[in-house]
Amino acid sequence: MPHAAAPETEATPADLAGARRACWLAGALALAVDVATTSHTVLPADPGEFQTMSRVGGISHSGYAPVVLLLRAFGALPLGTPAFRANLLSCLAGALAVGLLAYVAARFTRRPFAGVVAALAFALSRSAWKESTEAGVHAVTLALDATVFVLLLRFVRRPDKRGAFFMGLAGGLAALSHLSAWSLVPVVLAAAIALARTGRLRAAHVTLAALGVVLGLSTLITMLASDRPAQPMNYLEDVMRLEPAEYFPNAPVPVTRLERATWLMTGRQYLAFPHPAGYVAPTRTERFIALAVEEVVNQFPLVGWPLAALGAWWLIRRRVPGAWLAIVWAASALALTNTVTSGFPNGYFFLPGAWCGALGIAAALAFLGERAPRAMAAVAALVLLAPLARVALRDPPPPLDRYHLTRSAWHMWPAEWNPFHHDARWDAYGRRVMGELPPRASVLAGWDDGNVLRYFCYAEPLRRDVRVVLTGAQPRRVARAVTLERAAGRPVFATFPRVAGTPDSLEFAPLAAARDTLLWRLDWRAPARP
Repeated sequence: MPHAAAPETEATPADLAGARRACWLAGALALAVDVATTSHTVLPADPGEFQTMSRVGGISHSGYAPVVLLLRAFGALPLGTPAFRANLLSCLAGALAVGLLAYVAARFTRRPFAGVVAALAFALSRSAWKESTEAGVHAVTLALDATVFVLLLRFVRRPDKRGAFFMGLAGGLAALSHLSAWSLVPVVLAAAIALARTGRLRAAHVTLAALGVVLGLSTLITMLASDRPAQPMNYLEDVMRLEPAEYFPNAPVPVTRLERATWLMTGRQYLAFPHPAGYVAPTRTERFIALAVEEVVNQFPLVGWPLAALGAWWLIRRRVPGAWLAIVWAASALALTNTVTSGFPNGYFFLPGAWCGALGIAAALAFLGERAPRAMAAVAALVLLAPLARVALRDPPPPLDRYHLTRSAWHMWPAEWNPFHHDARWDAYGRRVMGELPPRASVLAGWDDGNVLRYFCYAEPLRRDVRVVLTGAQPRRVARAVTLERAAGRPVFATFPRVAGTPDSLEFAPLAAARDTLLWRLDWRAPARP
């Protein structure tokens, strides 16, 4: 009978070499999958915004200064379309996160095979796969988070000044990249307390880590420098010029710039929106259930999370050094996700938790490898095939189709997003609208279509003379935008028809037959003569 392995003390050179090979293999395979399944054309909503920013920079809808800087670097690459170049950043970031996952899993289990399988299972999960093929912030943030975690594990084993500095630097960059990175704060604090209790944490470590954080946060300066009216993709200017109640004076004063940046990054832009009548915020229990359904249905289908629970038990039982930090991180990610979000962003916010869950899957495979090697091979095959089988099933089985929550989670893929099929209709839509607009036109649009149109103004500039104003179909914003754009001598159009609440004096005139209309011309009616 196989005996239980002794707790890990110090990795042997063979262990380190195996972990490095697992890192490179899993990362390379994930990169190949992501590049092969990414889009080469413009995407709507957030990805469209980031694809455009790769060419012109600016300020995105929540800042994300480090990501914008990286996008600018990838936008200068001499290959493919601007959309593809921006997506490539996410492909590489996702592959880095997968590679580091395989490395940590191989170190925890001393089984590189288990690390590679678990890392690839994570790479094929819906949120990780989608975010690693579309321009955005989640893959980049997770890559930075994983870097911090790997450096932290190394620092806990052997505290050193250089490790402290680079851990702080990656943490500072991650903190400005997305809110989900803040799930690392309890992990770092727990490790610091543990080191302090053993007397191995020095003041120099804390000082250099803080210096690294400040340096990472200093990328905010580039965002402040981009806050000017002439910046093509300045979300602050886009929004505040239409919101007089929230407007800060547009003056080159540091305090003013910080006020505007704070307005953006603290979420006031979202918190200020009134909820519709009858809206009831979901409870934390309801949020947890929604997250659990998405994770079970889309992230690690069928067997993933039971294996992760088994693996967590095995890691605790074996007293694997550093494994407790992964458990703390998973719990922190769950608490943060269940506090700040609900609905479709659940899976993206919880990516750090799923990353830690994959460590548990690797540990479960190692546990099976000790007791039943053949079973381990079968389970490993099941873990890898489950997400591929899942993406091939468009409709949910009858038991899951009965409930709205399970049905809506199921349809997130492949119905809403399919890695093997890219919707080129947005590209055709943007080109057609740009072809129909007259010179110096201003077009009012929503978030999804507006970012597609801005892509063709700045990234693949079909119409440099066109201005896209992100009003959505909100009557007050539409009315103010028409007044401002008409005062600038621009003809005004909208991608949506009149909605309830729009002033009667604002005329919407379709440009084509109603069934084929893409644009409406907007203007104030002349007052009737007495």
